[in-house]
Parts: sequence; structure tokens; C-alpha cells
Amino acid sequence: MYILHLLNKGYKRCEAADIVGCHANSVTNYVKLYNSFGLSAVRQLEYPRSRHELSAVYEEADEALSQAECTTLDDAREVLRSEFGYGRSKEAVRRLVHHLGFKRRKTGTFPSGKTVDTAKSDFPALRKITNLGLLN
Repeated sequence: MYILHLLNKGYKRCEAADIVGCHANSVTNYVKLYNSFGLSAVRQLEYPRSRHELSAVYEEADEALSQAECTTLDDAREVLRSEFGYGRSKEAVRRLVHHLGFKRRKTGTFPSGKTVDTAKSDFPALRKITNLGLLN
């Protein structure tokens, strides 16, 4: 019924589905049921909420990923597969890792305003660029 309330407040069906945690097609099914049979039919529905297959061991998975110091999703995917038998897609692992509270770190160029001591740099390409005068 909360879905119908959200739709009445002006939310789109996909937004209401995200808020409630169901699929957008379920929202459409609720609306069709409401339009056909009224509010009493919607009240009789009792959909079980699906649980993640690792929900019982979230804490252990969080600890294992923290101790493994994973730097990529592939690393996290391998840890989850080896320790918990969780052999899902990279996207499923990304969602799980995000749900556990891990944050993605962007890598790449130096932030603006930072100075780099190129003489001590371990990156030969950086020294080469500096010697050409492109980094100054």
C-alpha cells in the first residue's frame, strides 16, 4: 500500500520501486490490482521479501573483504567466491560491496595543486614527461 501512497504523492513507478525495494513491474502489478479490485485486494497481498543469499553472513563477508584489502571488484569477487561460495557476476558483487559500505576510490592523475618530486618518482614515464617540459 505504501507504493500506492508514493504514486499518489507524484513519484514515478521506477522511483517508488526503488524506495520500497521491489521491481518496477511489481509496482505496475499493484496498480493493476488496485484498479481492478480496489484497496481491499491490495491489503490481502503478502509478498515475501527476498533476502540476499549472504545476508546471514554479512558481518563475516565484511570482515573477510576488509582483511583481504581488495583493490578491485575482481579481488572482492575472488574472496567472496573462495570463502563463501558466492559466484555471482561482477555487477552483483559491486552491489553487495556497496551495500556493505565499501566506497570506490578513483585512481589516475594527480589532483590539481599537488606538486610531485619527479626526481624521486618511481614512474619512468613521469620523469620522461617532466624532462620534456610537459608537466611544468
